[in-house]
Amino acid sequence: MPYFGVAFPKLSFNNRFDPGLLVQAAGSAPLRTAVLSDMDSVIAQEFRNDLPIVVVKTLISAGAKAAAQYALHEETRQNSFVDTLTTITGVFYQAATNQADLRTWVTLPKQFLFCRLPTPTDHKLSITSSTTGETDVIDLPAGPATMIYVKSASAGNRLAIQVFNLR
Repeated sequence: MPYFGVAFPKLSFNNRFDPGLLVQAAGSAPLRTAVLSDMDSVIAQEFRNDLPIVVVKTLISAGAKAAAQYALHEETRQNSFVDTLTTITGVFYQAATNQADLRTWVTLPKQFLFCRLPTPTDHKLSITSSTTGETDVIDLPAGPATMIYVKSASAGNRLAIQVFNLR
C-alpha cells in the first residue's frame, strides 16, 4: 500500500479581539463591560463532543479509500503499466481528498459582553474601545429602556454601533 493518510481537525482560537469596552455617562465613573458568554468555550465543548464521531468517520473514509486502492491493485497487478497508473492515481486521489474539516464561522463573535446602567439625564453615553482607545459618543433615544449593540470585527477595527429602544 503506497499511501494511507488521515487528517484530523484541530481547534485553534483567534486571540486578536477587543477584550472589552469602557462605557461612561457624563459625571459618572467609566464602567467596564463584563463577559456574558465566551463563545470559545461553547465551540470548544461542541468540538470535544463531536470529535469522536469525526475521528471514526475519518478512519472509515480513509480505510474505504485504501481498500478500494488495494482492490484496484489486485485487479491490475498482472499489467505493470495499468497497475502503476492506478496506483499513482489512487495515491493522488487519497492525498487530494485527505483534508480535515476546517470550516469556521468568522462572523461568530468571540465573546458577548454586556454593561447595564441607568439612562443618563443628558441621554449621551461614550463608548471607548480598550484596544484602540477609539471613543464614540452615542445619543440615546427617549424611552424606558435602550439597547446599544456594539460589534468589533477584530482588534483595531472601527466599532459598529446600533442603538434601539426596548419596549
